[in-house]
Amino acid sequence: MNIDKTCRPFIYASFQMDLRQLCIIDNDTGFVRVLDKRAEAAGWQRRIFSVVPRVEELASMRVDALIVDIEALGTSGWEFLELVCGSLPDLGVIVCIINSTTRQRVRGLNLGADDWIDKPCHPEEVLARIEAVLRRHRRGRITEDAGPLVIGEV
Repeated sequence: MNIDKTCRPFIYASFQMDLRQLCIIDNDTGFVRVLDKRAEAAGWQRRIFSVVPRVEELASMRVDALIVDIEALGTSGWEFLELVCGSLPDLGVIVCIINSTTRQRVRGLNLGADDWIDKPCHPEEVLARIEAVLRRHRRGRITEDAGPLVIGEV
């Protein structure tokens, strides 16, 4: 996959909450700054990166959720979204872009995104959606780990 890194600058940030990793790829420094302050107030640990991570890096970081502005990745945004969602099925993926169209939202959700947020948005809503995605993924893992349900003799 060839990600076009010259289109626009972007910020890659990682937050940790109760050993959960949340990564953000976004070129909107104001949005990331506000979200960073809210996450800090909630007790999350933060790191900021200046490069797009490879899928292997996300996997090795044991990332639980990803917020991505696919427009920040230029022409490779959709390809990146498809690759991440296909390669890391347990990763909660939230797309967050400015003024998306219905067609974009449907395409992103069909590629595997778990949720979609249009900017401008409130950071508290973003944090709540992150929590909701992580809860759904956690419930899915509990159900898978539980094994078959046995009620009685057949």
